[in-house]
Amino acid sequence: MTDAGSNNGRIVSAGFHMSLDGFVAGPGGELDWMHIGSDVIEHAVETMQSIDTMLMGKDTYLEQAAHWPYQTGNLADAVNGHKKVVFTSRPEQIDLSRWPLSRAAHDPASEIAEICTAPGKRIGVSGGARLFQTLLHDRLIDEVRVIIHPVTLGSGRSPWPEGLRLNLTATSTFDSGAVLHTYTPTDHHLTPGSAR
Repeated sequence: MTDAGSNNGRIVSAGFHMSLDGFVAGPGGELDWMHIGSDVIEHAVETMQSIDTMLMGKDTYLEQAAHWPYQTGNLADAVNGHKKVVFTSRPEQIDLSRWPLSRAAHDPASEIAEICTAPGKRIGVSGGARLFQTLLHDRLIDEVRVIIHPVTLGSGRSPWPEGLRLNLTATSTFDSGAVLHTYTPTDHHLTPGSAR
């Protein structure tokens, strides 16, 4: 994990919406199973306003860059105002000009270290199972925030590496019955031999 005391107090926080059976999307990437009420949106706005930099993989970046620049409102304003860092080995394949404040990078550890040389808000990780697992493996995640919706999918996409251990630090509920769980990784948060 990063050392917040030596990183200007900044932490790296990953967030997901998840079904009861552990999936963040349906088999085809479906997200229509989520019930997003006004209190969930209010929470999302508060969370996004507490962040000033977002880290994402190429696929997540392309999906979000096709959506957020064309949206309005408090949530869109917060998301569009972030610095966006997309991790890719082929930056020439991405049009970064479509979404202001975007740039490409290759190495998460050195990038996070560079970001943390200056004071700022929290650093968010937006989607992308491969990036999330890489950051976990390299002990670069300080916090994991999961909104668990009261629905099961049966199958789908999971971001979780095998053998992950987390400490539950806080919970809160939403009107829909969804529950926000906030975790921190344990000192030995991945068992030996777990997949990266």
